[in-house]
Amino acid sequence: NLNIPNTSTIILPTGEATGWTNTSSSITPTGSQVTYSVDVDASGNLQNITVQGTSTPGVLIVEEKDNPNSKENAIYIVTSSDGTYITHTNITFTGADTGAVSTETDNVEHYVDYYGTFVVKDATDSHHTIYTLYYPDEQMYALVGAGSKVTVGGGTETTYEQVVPVTDNIAKLATDAFRTKVINGEIKKNLILVGGPCANNLVAVLANENKTLSCSDWLDGTHTGEARIQLINDAFTTGKVALVVAGLNAENTQAACTVLQRANTYADGTKGDYQLTGNLMKVTGTAAPYEVTEVTE
Repeated sequence: NLNIPNTSTIILPTGEATGWTNTSSSITPTGSQVTYSVDVDASGNLQNITVQGTSTPGVLIVEEKDNPNSKENAIYIVTSSDGTYITHTNITFTGADTGAVSTETDNVEHYVDYYGTFVVKDATDSHHTIYTLYYPDEQMYALVGAGSKVTVGGGTETTYEQVVPVTDNIAKLATDAFRTKVINGEIKKNLILVGGPCANNLVAVLANENKTLSCSDWLDGTHTGEARIQLINDAFTTGKVALVVAGLNAENTQAACTVLQRANTYADGTKGDYQLTGNLMKVTGTAAPYEVTEVTE
């Protein structure tokens, strides 16, 4: 037992906590998204504290502040009672997440939360679950909108473009199940595919059709420090396009995403930082402003 008086301040992984009473069953540090369960005796002394009400040890990953909520959400993975291995208990997110997304591989699930942390849960071994976390340098987001023209009358007419935010959940992981639907023509849409053929199995399909670089092409030593933004016509479905945003590594891919975000002309007529003039653009450089050139192949 801890036996910490309620006049004390304790330092927890997500902040400081104080002021519990003999009736307290939980405490939450100021600004924290993690709630800690506590046992307090009749005198107000803190006897025991656990994360999120669990009774066993665990791994707590605290994310940076998200935008626009400015909250430091966390991910908690439970271990066995002696802390020696990961259990099959589901992962806990304090922020919004996709929940478990099944894959074609038995006992393997994917998760993505609001900040953009991507988690792979592999429970193939019934005695030892493996969690692999991919944490972005900056919060990931999709910049998506549907353009519409609005005409205002009354003496003179003024036409301007308005971006209408898309509120539906249109972002999808390139799981095998989603890949199958695209290939079978069940999803007849224009697609933005992020990641090269080594990481994105939909891009790998296009590479196998010689419509974009293959995994071996990217790794042949001629694309160091490079990323590409490529528009592919009739991708998967006649009349639909796929925009492939891919780089040799994650840093290069992120650079291409930044270029795409800041490209061409905005709705108010302001010029973007980059001009994309062709169906295939090469992005190089390690920091903005990146060099963007058209490629003809």
